[in-house]
Amino acid sequence: MEGVSDFATRLWFSRVSRPAFSATPFLRVTPSFPARRVSPLFAPESNALRGGTPWRLRRQLMASDPEDFARIAEALLQDDEDPIELNCGCPSPTVVGNGAGSSLLRSVDAFGTFVRRASQVIGPQNLAIKMRTGFEDTRAFTGLLDQLAELPLARLTVHGRTRAQRYTGQADWSLIGAAAKRMKLPVIGSGDVHNAASAAHKITEAPQLSGFVVGRGALRNPWIFSELRGEQPICFSPTTLTNVLRTFCVLQENQAASPERLVDVARALIERADPKTDEQLWKDDLNWLQTQSTDSTEIVDHRAKPKAFARTKMLWHYLRSSLPLPLRTPLLLRSKDIDEFTAHIQKICADHAITNLTPTWHPECDVLYSGQGNSNTLPNTLLN
Repeated sequence: MEGVSDFATRLWFSRVSRPAFSATPFLRVTPSFPARRVSPLFAPESNALRGGTPWRLRRQLMASDPEDFARIAEALLQDDEDPIELNCGCPSPTVVGNGAGSSLLRSVDAFGTFVRRASQVIGPQNLAIKMRTGFEDTRAFTGLLDQLAELPLARLTVHGRTRAQRYTGQADWSLIGAAAKRMKLPVIGSGDVHNAASAAHKITEAPQLSGFVVGRGALRNPWIFSELRGEQPICFSPTTLTNVLRTFCVLQENQAASPERLVDVARALIERADPKTDEQLWKDDLNWLQTQSTDSTEIVDHRAKPKAFARTKMLWHYLRSSLPLPLRTPLLLRSKDIDEFTAHIQKICADHAITNLTPTWHPECDVLYSGQGNSNTLPNTLLN
């Protein structure tokens, strides 16, 4: 997801609920960028940490020209042979305006030309496609699939919305299912997977799928991958919640101050016990992380910490929708730093006698993340 699934966040998710794979944010490729090779910090799992992470990585590129895409894809394939994913789904106006992302779905013929050329250059099974069900509507969806049918692609991921829908309405899993039935290659479904029950329902609509991905549902409940594996119901204390959030913030601080240093921290952190929801393990993890100092205290204080806390508030904006109503108050987002923020969480839990937390999908909050509403337009029953 754009601006979300950076390396620090991928590492944090591996501590929380161990997803089987993670994806990089899309890298926007142009004729002049990247100039030569992609920074190894874009995907440390494919070079410095290759084979050493408990999750597989999907590297994602976006381009408006197949030659630009192929140039960088070939460079990435030198580091790791796992397929490179072409993003044909991003609905951002800026991206679409530059002829990339879901803009590639405007024309069936142009889409086919782009994908065929990219596949030809980087070779069989080296290209994966991530797309929506259409640009303005779904009428061309079958035609778009036909352009891919005979190509030697690694997989196809379909998000069940058009570009025009962005994130509104419901993802159409009947179309995802039709794609899985029609195509010979592995098809992955995407859209509105919020918990194990919603995943099970969607699989019944598309039984021939090879799998599914979780996007915004993971931000609303970072423990969702444990739930999907059928592990014990997630239940944790307010202290564990604040330590989990502090850990996220510390990892973001390390990344903002010294991405190279974060790779070393990650290598050691991966070797430690998996915290899951254990209060003492999360406390130990956090204490250990806080001893891993960066090279410049000045950078940490004046650049990394504010940036890291802003990222933590972004995460909380989603996560709060899965927590009890008192914790959904927008006032928490006005905290000035992580200390004030976590102290407020502890106080709210104490004031409302909240001792155990189980993240739960609340459908009435969906509007907050669909692009159809915000915290100023929601009824009081959703947010205090």
